[in-house]
Amino acid sequence: MDPKRERALLRAAERKRLRVLQDTPDDDLDDFPVIDLDDEQVTGEDLDELERARPRCRGDCAAVPRPCPFVGCRYNNYLHLTGAGHEKIVFPYLEPGELENSCALDVAEMGQHTLEEIGDIINLTRERVRQVLLTASRRLRKEIHEAQETWEKEDEKYEELLAKARQRERLSQLRSRRRYSTIPR
Repeated sequence: MDPKRERALLRAAERKRLRVLQDTPDDDLDDFPVIDLDDEQVTGEDLDELERARPRCRGDCAAVPRPCPFVGCRYNNYLHLTGAGHEKIVFPYLEPGELENSCALDVAEMGQHTLEEIGDIINLTRERVRQVLLTASRRLRKEIHEAQETWEKEDEKYEELLAKARQRERLSQLRSRRRYSTIPR
């Protein structure tokens, strides 16, 4: 993706996140920078500060208040950035702070869900969830198959190298025996 377009998308996502941060109670945000959109113009430095505050791994997310204020996060259920670089608001009739399940990782930790429940959480029909799961499982099977083929090829190469090494070792042993057997006694 074009770096300028990627930065523009990040800024758009961050503006939405700033709105969520404004609506979140202050006592939940002691460790997070909050920028009041009404009082000042959002600058690149402000976005950089927010980017530094963004959790980098699941362990960092544990301290973040719910609903998650990081709308630009790839696991947030409010905003979806498509592969073509477009943004889609998953729940256009809700504000980010009104989501019951704002993080896909939280939903995954809850355990198994029916297709209907998943559809309600991510605003898709049960049939569309089924299609997405089918596509994902096909991709996963393909990746596993390709990995197995790669491992098999690597195993074959390893066995060939091992056989060559054993053959060289046998040859060197035979040569050393010949040298010792030709020595007069």
